[in-house]
Amino acid sequence: MSNGISIVIPTYERAHVLERTLDSYMAQVDVKEVILIDDGGSEANASHLRDLASVHDNTRVVRLRDRVGQPQARMHGVQEASADYVLFGEDDVILGPEFSEVLLAHGRAMGVEVVAGAVVYLRPSERVSDGRARYLAQPAVPQVPVDRAVGYRSDIRLEGDVLTAFLPGLMLVNRRVFDRVAFDSRYRGNAYREETDFTLHAWRSGIRSARCPHALCFHLPRAEVVGGGQHRMPGWRYELSAIANNWRFLARNAEHLRASHGIKGSNIALQLRFIMDRARSVIRAKIAASKVKPPLT
Repeated sequence: MSNGISIVIPTYERAHVLERTLDSYMAQVDVKEVILIDDGGSEANASHLRDLASVHDNTRVVRLRDRVGQPQARMHGVQEASADYVLFGEDDVILGPEFSEVLLAHGRAMGVEVVAGAVVYLRPSERVSDGRARYLAQPAVPQVPVDRAVGYRSDIRLEGDVLTAFLPGLMLVNRRVFDRVAFDSRYRGNAYREETDFTLHAWRSGIRSARCPHALCFHLPRAEVVGGGQHRMPGWRYELSAIANNWRFLARNAEHLRASHGIKGSNIALQLRFIMDRARSVIRAKIAASKVKPPLT
């Protein structure tokens, strides 16, 4: 028997966003504590976080004096956690009912120590119930598709539980995993790839992970989340940070990806594919934004 789950939520200048999402974390089953890691935010934000935490007996704020970034903030949370399992949350994500309970049960049934669900990205003004219906309406696939640049989606619907190293960052981890694997603090800026780096290193250490399609969480529409954020930065800086972090990711993991996960191409080829795919994505987003008509005044 475990002694429950510690939920760790790294956050930066997002107390106003947690007002919308924190209740969903508190509603989870077997939660021993919720730890909000204030990653070097302002005093005003820290005060707001303390006010939110004061409503719940098992919620506390750990304030870091300096901003350390997502990977190191996660590890600070692990050090503070006292339960057998750590569930990493995000300040702009609403957990579905029984999210943690389903992950724990399915992870145990599969014999894995790291497990994640699906992340449904809500559209502007879309309700959680509608996002759930949209997720369930998509065709189910047997495995997690990984593209030519080692990209994968967190919102696909799988036919069932699947062993895979390609997980979203909202994952449930047996605390003993951290005796052998840690999130790498050298992923800076937007920390792109830090969660995949973690799970790939877990696989190389003999620790298996899985995706469970029955546990859903819901990412708030990006247009509705204004200010702060562990990954927030101007668009061009975000892309440069993603490119730099992807190169670090390839340097650390490409050999394993080629040997064990069927990924083909040299590190340079993989990096060029990544840059081209990012460029196409940015161009498509700008074209789509240009077609949005402003509201009538």
